[in-house]
Amino acid sequence: MPYTAEQIRSFIRGGENQKVEFKRDIKDRSILGQLIASFANADGGVIIVGVQEPEEVVGADTNRLASLFNAALARTTPRPNAKFDTVDIDDKALGIISVEPAEVIVISERGAFVRSGAANRAMSPSEIFAKVPKQTDDIQTQLKVMATV
Repeated sequence: MPYTAEQIRSFIRGGENQKVEFKRDIKDRSILGQLIASFANADGGVIIVGVQEPEEVVGADTNRLASLFNAALARTTPRPNAKFDTVDIDDKALGIISVEPAEVIVISERGAFVRSGAANRAMSPSEIFAKVPKQTDDIQTQLKVMATV
């Protein structure tokens, strides 16, 4: 379900945190992929493009951002559950990227990252290994199901 303008205003007033990131603009698909993977590997959240901290709405080129979003998703493995939408605030379009938490590790073309507070960081080996057994079990289960068909 897309966010409303009032929900986005509330996020902007609340500032960046574990589940909210502001970007004035994003031009590099690998940076966007890293952000999406970071949220997917944590608690999920929302990336709002077209906002300059602390609370200045500057707007975004949402057509370009939609293409960049698709390019970033194509370079994450596995593809996370993320959606792109737009919301107008003060007659300025914002790009809204909502990301669901992933059960398995999501890796961007830049590597494995996780959201930690209001920042993104590389995942530690122990964080990576904590998610890998789950993926291995899922793959083994899928192979068993396929073998019985």
